[in-house]
Amino acid sequence: MIKISVDKKYFYIMGILKIAKDLGVSVGATRLQKVVFLVKEELNFNIGYKFIPYYFGPFSKELQDGVYKLKNLGYVEIKEEIVEDLGDSGLRAIQGSFANCNFSVDLDLFNGGIIEYI
Repeated sequence: MIKISVDKKYFYIMGILKIAKDLGVSVGATRLQKVVFLVKEELNFNIGYKFIPYYFGPFSKELQDGVYKLKNLGYVEIKEEIVEDLGDSGLRAIQGSFANCNFSVDLDLFNGGIIEYI
């Protein structure tokens, strides 16, 4: 029998993912980061991950690495999704649909960098 050492905090992650699956809730990377952060902050239960402020909310590199370790061990399945860049024409279409709103979209802010944040 081969024994594999798995840190206890990985069982918490698998538990969160199991609860989400039982509830029929899809859990992406961002949602998992936020849920683990909220467990720490709102339930006062520190699983052991340190978070930093990031683009879409709290982020823990250690948590991300842990999920990939669980994937490599065969405990977690990760479905990769391709995110397409809207391109200039897509951004202009969005700008056109917001034409009657009281704010503007500065397309220069998105010059090639939008795909990095998705």
